[in-house]
Amino acid sequence: MTIAGRHYFLIAFVIILAATLSGFGIYQTRTVFASANYSNENIIPGLQILADTQAGLAAISGAMWSHLAVATPSQKQAFADQIHERRLQLIVGFQKYNTQ
Repeated sequence: MTIAGRHYFLIAFVIILAATLSGFGIYQTRTVFASANYSNENIIPGLQILADTQAGLAAISGAMWSHLAVATPSQKQAFADQIHERRLQLIVGFQKYNTQ
């Protein structure tokens, strides 16, 4: 084999090696993206639902304290109705989280 033939062989080998490494790099990038994207698709929406549900729980807590603080039965009944309505919203939020 002449020196020119060896150089051609070496250049072809380097081109094939570079293409192989590029393909492997692209494969690894796609694998890492799929793994990292799992949380965006599956975990983050659930956390958003729980955050909304937690806000409803805070509203129930505030309504309970207001219910304890008022003296008239009509005001107590109004706060009891608010607590009941917000409790139903809380249950809907937890059901939405469970089905997601």
